[in-house]
Amino acid sequence: MRKWLLIAAGVACGLLVLAAAVAWFTLSATRYVPPFYQEALQMDRRRQEAACDRMEQKSAALVSDVNTSDRWQATFTQEQINGWLAVDLVKKHAGALPSGFSEPRVAIEPDQLTVACRYRQGAWDTVLSVSLDAYVTEGNQLALRVRGAWAGAVPLPLEDILEQLIGAANEAGLRASRKQIEGDPVILVSVPPPKDSGRKVIEVQSVQLRAGEVFLSGTTRTEPPAPR
Repeated sequence: MRKWLLIAAGVACGLLVLAAAVAWFTLSATRYVPPFYQEALQMDRRRQEAACDRMEQKSAALVSDVNTSDRWQATFTQEQINGWLAVDLVKKHAGALPSGFSEPRVAIEPDQLTVACRYRQGAWDTVLSVSLDAYVTEGNQLALRVRGAWAGAVPLPLEDILEQLIGAANEAGLRASRKQIEGDPVILVSVPPPKDSGRKVIEVQSVQLRAGEVFLSGTTRTEPPAPR
C-alpha cells in the first residue's frame, strides 16, 4: 500500500509541475509583443503628428473626389494610419474603443492586414492582434477574411472576436454579416452611400493591400430619376 501511495504522490507532483510549467509558458506567451507593434509605439511624436495631418488631408481629398468625380482612388500608408491612430483617435475619438482596449496600430503587407492593440482587464495585460485579408466582392461589399487572432503569441478562438467585430460595424451604421470561405470566416461589410448623396451610387472596385500601404479605387455615378 505504501508503495502505491508513493507512486500516486509522485505522479501527482509530476502533474502539478507539468501544470505549473504549462501555466508559466502560457502566461509568458501572452506577454509576447509583435515587433511591428513595438516599433509603431516608439514612433517619434512629431513624426506621428505629421503622418496624422497627411492622413487627414488625403481622407478629405478622397471624400471630395467620391462626391464630385466619376472615378477616384487613394493610397494610405501604414505610417499615416498609425499616425492618425496615435494622435487624432486619442484626441477626438477617445471613447471609440471598448473598455480595456488602447493604442491600436496596424501593419500592412501584401494581401495581409494585421491590427493589434493593448488589452488590460483585471489580471490580463497583453497585446491582441488579428490578421485579415481585404478585398471587394461583386456585390460591392468589403470582405474581411480573418486568418487568425492572438493574445501575444497564444492563438485565440475566433467566434467571440467575430461577433464583436460585426457588432462594432453595425453600431457604426454599416451592414455587416459573415460567411465561410475554405474554412476561414469572412466578414462582409456593405459600402454605405454618402450623406445627402441624392441618387449617387458609390462602387468600390478595388482594395489592395501592398507592402506598407492600402490602395482604394472606385467610381461614383448618378442614377437617372425614376420614370413617372
